[in-house]
Amino acid sequence: MAGLLSSCCGRVYALLPDSAHPSAQQKTPFGVNRYVLLVIYMIYALLTSSVYFGWRSMSAMLFKSGQFSWVCTGESADTSPEEGETDYLCALQDTKVQSLFTIAMACHFTCSAVAGYLLDTVGPKAVALLGQTFNALAWILLAFSGPNFRSVYPAFVFMGAGADVSVYPTLLIVNLFPGSTALIMATLGACISLSFFVPLVLRTMWESTGISFEAVCIGYAVAGPILCAVVAFFFIPFKAFKGVDNFSACVEAEKLANSPTAQSSPKAVDSPPCDEGASSRGRLAVSHNTERTTPDDEQEKDNTERISLSDLACDPRFKKQKVSFSSQAFTFLYFGICLYFTVCGWVMAYYQEAAGRFLCKDAEYTLEILTPLSTIPCLLFGVVINRIGIMPVILMLNTIGLLTYVCVVAAESVVAQYFSVIFFFMYISIFTTQMYVFVESTFDSAHFGKLIGVASLIGGLLSLISNVLYGDVTVGMLNGDTRPVVIALLAVIILMYPILLAMRTKRNRKKQMEQEDIRSRVLELKAAHAADAA
Repeated sequence: MAGLLSSCCGRVYALLPDSAHPSAQQKTPFGVNRYVLLVIYMIYALLTSSVYFGWRSMSAMLFKSGQFSWVCTGESADTSPEEGETDYLCALQDTKVQSLFTIAMACHFTCSAVAGYLLDTVGPKAVALLGQTFNALAWILLAFSGPNFRSVYPAFVFMGAGADVSVYPTLLIVNLFPGSTALIMATLGACISLSFFVPLVLRTMWESTGISFEAVCIGYAVAGPILCAVVAFFFIPFKAFKGVDNFSACVEAEKLANSPTAQSSPKAVDSPPCDEGASSRGRLAVSHNTERTTPDDEQEKDNTERISLSDLACDPRFKKQKVSFSSQAFTFLYFGICLYFTVCGWVMAYYQEAAGRFLCKDAEYTLEILTPLSTIPCLLFGVVINRIGIMPVILMLNTIGLLTYVCVVAAESVVAQYFSVIFFFMYISIFTTQMYVFVESTFDSAHFGKLIGVASLIGGLLSLISNVLYGDVTVGMLNGDTRPVVIALLAVIILMYPILLAMRTKRNRKKQMEQEDIRSRVLELKAAHAADAA
């Protein structure tokens, strides 16, 4: 029993992020434990991020508060629905309200690139405060919007602008969890998804308490954006945590230098400590004794032959080299992830828009229930990525997307409809997180913000093509027949396989070259010290 318990504890411990890695030992605001800081960031992301994505409840609140009710006059009033049939007063009001989602989303994706640039240049604290300022302004303007003060448009401009600007700084906490960045990204991504419930909570409070719409909006502005601004001021650092790649060369070099196959010739030399605080073990020493030794001498020799991390950290051979943004962005790997992210956007958006045309009512209801629960597979995928890497998971997700639409083609079968919903539920669970993890693990951390921002801008804006595919093609040209567009999307998903496989090969080769470069620098370091000793 004790052995089983010990084995289980060992397995759980193996899942925990490395605490000995130098990246995990970086200073945090007020010295807060990294796990406590993660919980704070999770609550922060849960309260304010892409809250307007809970659009069904958000639009219902807008109709009930009378937004755009002033357009229902004259001829537009003739198109009013029967009382009690819908939330809106007239078709024009419905059109105006629904357009707010597109406005917010366009601002959201446009500001993603701006947020990414500011994150890498100005710093996370300033970006977080700017984002929460946008969010607070959005809800304050919405609170006072009406016939005499029509501020609903700027409200949703600020709401979209603040979505990524406010939450991007929290993503940098992954640098405190080396070896578990995918799981931490997935955890934050799950919290961002759960923020979609904010409008539902506000709507429920409004309907159950009888307080005014203004009080609901102002109350959330205080309990959400303003509270999170205070949290950002105290717990988000001025400067970003250093990326794991800043330490990777030294950590890998230490492993190589101290492995049996990498031991150099028996020479001895001392190197100065990297800084005044370095301990005596932070020196490079190789035993000079070639005579017969006792076991105790052998143990001492093993200890002196080891190269410590502090030696490698202060050696110029292992300093991280600066690279330009263009050298990262204008590459096959970056173009590939942007293309893949765009295709994911098309697949996801079209399915959500057209679901009512190929799913029965019960399957639609199942989709509505499962969509918020997509946070569960998101966390599971995070664990899997930490185990097998990001590219196998991306290939797996592309296959899940393929199976989703294969089931849509066979949607005459009710069983196929339910399988389609289940596959889609898994597909959307890690939609943006997979892109974040790929960028974080593939490119230089100095440009992380800019790279995810531009990818979000490209993928987000091009995903609006799905509106054309559904509104103009499916509804306008094909009279509601989804099959031609579904088959076209299936073809696009299949065409992604050779690109993704090429990306996997290219990325593996890139990682291998980095390892070989580190190995050569280790041998160069040992040879230099041996020459100095001679």
